[in-house]
Amino acid sequence: MDATGAGDPNVLLNADITNTGGGMSVVIQDLAGEGVAVNGTVDDTDGGVLVQDNTGGANIQFNDAVAVTINDPNVDVDAVALINNTGANINFNGLDINIDSEGIGFTATGGGTLTVDNTNPTSITQDGEGSALELRDLTIAAGGAAFDTVNVTAGTDDAVILENLGGTGTVTVGSASDPNVAGQITTDGTAINVDNVENLSVNNIAIANTTGDGIELTNQSATSTAAFTGLDIDTTTGTGVNIHDNA
Repeated sequence: MDATGAGDPNVLLNADITNTGGGMSVVIQDLAGEGVAVNGTVDDTDGGVLVQDNTGGANIQFNDAVAVTINDPNVDVDAVALINNTGANINFNGLDINIDSEGIGFTATGGGTLTVDNTNPTSITQDGEGSALELRDLTIAAGGAAFDTVNVTAGTDDAVILENLGGTGTVTVGSASDPNVAGQITTDGTAINVDNVENLSVNNIAIANTTGDGIELTNQSATSTAAFTGLDIDTTTGTGVNIHDNA
């Protein structure tokens, strides 16, 4: 599916998308106030999903589960990428991302309002060198952005990067009810890097064998909230929890 400058306020795709080769399964870009709703599932084993350069109140909805698998450790390919969407509203309802790449599992940077509704479960597994989750310079909608399970098996970069996230919604990383079952992170970088995030909840994640810090928490405001529950942190040379330069 390629919706580039669609020009129609009601583009609805009531069908499933399957992509096994030949590029990206979904490209949505250069909208300026239009709406696009993908009402079927997305199953991608090749190029991933790109939402880029949408503005002016564009509403982009993925109303069913999105599954992306990238299996090439020698390429820098992101599974789901949201880039420069200032003024756009983007909603996902369930993600199943499996990536073995130098790229990122789910990356959203450069503006926009994000909702990740976990009515359908949201899972990210990174078996390559790249990050699992990157959120920078976004507004989190009231519905929040929930990533139920995050696994990184052999990373070299920071595994989870959360930076400059405002709005009334909460970013949730790990939502299982028991310790250690919402994911395990093993990386040479910092496992969870938090920098100026308004509302955050991290739950039941095991962090093992990181040479960087387990959790780094910095530049938090006096009104921000960051809650950590049920974590198991085992670092070799880094600091388990590094809290500094907060208001």
